[in-house]
Amino acid sequence: MKKILLVSLLIILSGQIFAQISIYSNFTGESLRPTVIIANQKSLSDYGSFGLNYYTLVNQNWAEVQVGFYKNSFDWLSWGFSLGLEQNEKPLRAGSMLCLFNTKNTFLALMEKGYGRNNYWYDITAWHRFNSDIRIGFRAWRFTGVGPIMEFSIPNSNLSLWFIPAYDFEAQDQNIVFGLNYYL
Repeated sequence: MKKILLVSLLIILSGQIFAQISIYSNFTGESLRPTVIIANQKSLSDYGSFGLNYYTLVNQNWAEVQVGFYKNSFDWLSWGFSLGLEQNEKPLRAGSMLCLFNTKNTFLALMEKGYGRNNYWYDITAWHRFNSDIRIGFRAWRFTGVGPIMEFSIPNSNLSLWFIPAYDFEAQDQNIVFGLNYYL
């Protein structure tokens, strides 16, 4: 696991790469689960239509890292695929991304699959930007739940705060997640 974190740090520090760091905690009635995500992308073309992306997630029970590519097919469509490793006996993990967007609205679907029937994950979010500081949407997020999401950008900074009260239908449990995004 330390090797994954070291590689993550080296990739972040190398080159001119866009990076986003998300730190969030998932509160249930019985526990708190802090999580750190580092996501990067780097365009490989003059117009930003094709590039590489990188994603890592670490919390107390789970860690994964993925590297892949993305393609901006139109001004409103981006898609991509990735491969990586997860904390598992059979560590290969694959991911995919589809994003539809314009200046006010975004639909983002992230999917992952590891070894085994139930080793999959999804995060599907639809956003509407009300102004430069406020986005509100709806999110379906495996292991967290389904519910509204609100994000507030902090003016004159690279920070945003977000919040989602969600119901996890698999675990039949309520969750509240508070997060902080930092854009490098």
